[in-house]
Amino acid sequence: MGWQEMRILIVEDEQPIIETLIRALHEEGWDDVSYAKEAGIGLHKALQADLLITDLRLPDFDGITLLKEARKVNPAIEVML
Repeated sequence: MGWQEMRILIVEDEQPIIETLIRALHEEGWDDVSYAKEAGIGLHKALQADLLITDLRLPDFDGITLLKEARKVNPAIEVML
């Protein structure tokens, strides 16, 4: 799999940040980008992602907890906080 074929998941509760990240990733050639505004939904989507980009502060989880939980459901997922 080439680096631009990675499936990217953004978990962020602020819409302007989501839009900025998606736009920047698309400009760099990543097409398979999804997002979730809640960590619980993000955990479900983490099964299908190669890379998780998340905020440290979320309404229902902190980023470190999300990282740990995401690795439980998908041990191969890479994470950027």
